[in-house]
Amino acid sequence: MRNEVVELPSGALVFVDADTGEELLYFVRKYRRRHDAIPLGTPLPYLYLRDAISKRFIKRLTEMEVRFFAVVDYDEAEASKGHPLYLDAVTKTVLTCMFKTERVVEATNEGMRKVRKTIVTDEVKDVERWKDRLAVACDEVVEENFGHYVRNELLEDSGFEYGSEPSVSEHALISKAHFVLVWKHHKTDEPRTKEGETTL
Repeated sequence: MRNEVVELPSGALVFVDADTGEELLYFVRKYRRRHDAIPLGTPLPYLYLRDAISKRFIKRLTEMEVRFFAVVDYDEAEASKGHPLYLDAVTKTVLTCMFKTERVVEATNEGMRKVRKTIVTDEVKDVERWKDRLAVACDEVVEENFGHYVRNELLEDSGFEYGSEPSVSEHALISKAHFVLVWKHHKTDEPRTKEGETTL
């Protein structure tokens, strides 16, 4: 599962949406409408779900989930030594892409007054940095739970996935990642699961 990001000549980014099979399109456009809170020419981020075939926009999004997967798959000889027969690990976080105008209180020469300002949150532009952090976080979680040898010698990178339907709230993941570990020992029939959060 190696799902790479495609960068278009315009600078826009295209992701395959693992949740719907469609595409996630991210781009930055200069503001063209006259609005007292948004100066003309202000670069603003947009994130859309679009049809993978027709390229038509389906809906605008304000967030997307990025997931990193890694796996350990022992052979029977290794498993017989007491290692897990397999280990699946995933770390995921939610990136926000939105802008909005709000009334805020600001100090002026005439005193305090309310003004309208544009608040821009664009984490998708730094998606490669977030991907690196997710990969490191996954390594650290695996080492914490299964040791240095498993992390450095046996853990294999399975790639990234992007989703338009986040499984966790972005409010719970500010500078954090949610992780899920699923593993099975050769002496047990049922796999075990552990979930939690780790810092990015």
